[in-house]
Amino acid sequence: MAFISQRRIDFPMVDLAKIVYYPRFWDLAHRFYEESWEFTCGMHYNEILSIRRLHSH
Repeated sequence: MAFISQRRIDFPMVDLAKIVYYPRFWDLAHRFYEESWEFTCGMHYNEILSIRRLHSH
């Protein structure tokens, strides 16, 4: 099953050529990554890291 999510790109996130600023791009990518965990595992990414302590060292 595919994970599909959408976010609105607001004017302050882009330059005059309508290209997303580099730091905003990675912020959006990580937000999608976090949402995908909830979709696939049924728990929020924060719960995985803090409560379940499933993180790499």
